Amino acid sequence: MNDVLSSNEPNRLKVLHTDFQLLRIIIIDSYCPGKKIELKLDGHVSINGRNGAGKTTLLRLIPIFFGELPQRVVFGSENFVEHYLPTTTSYVIYEYQRRGEKVLAVIHADGSKG
Repeated sequence: MNDVLSSNEPNRLKVLHTDFQLLRIIIIDSYCPGKKIELKLDGHVSINGRNGAGKTTLLRLIPIFFGELPQRVVFGSENFVEHYLPTTTSYVIYEYQRRGEKVLAVIHADGSKG
């Protein structure tokens, strides 16, 4: 199926939108050691907290689901794995709907250093 929309396919965007939908992101033992963070994306979302609480760090995970390279969401000398997956118990989980079924994509550290 070609993902390019043409002017003679007005309902195509609706089909693409309903075929795949990011529902939530779950972060376990990640940049907040020992904590589980859940961001539900199935409606309107408000993220608030004090400075340095991790709001932007959480938002940077969204583009990865849509294909952005992990090394492009961290800045400066940071490394994605060291920042988001510091231990073997660290996970970033994307729950999404694919053609009516809920599925998960899981990112985790492989345990190797190097």
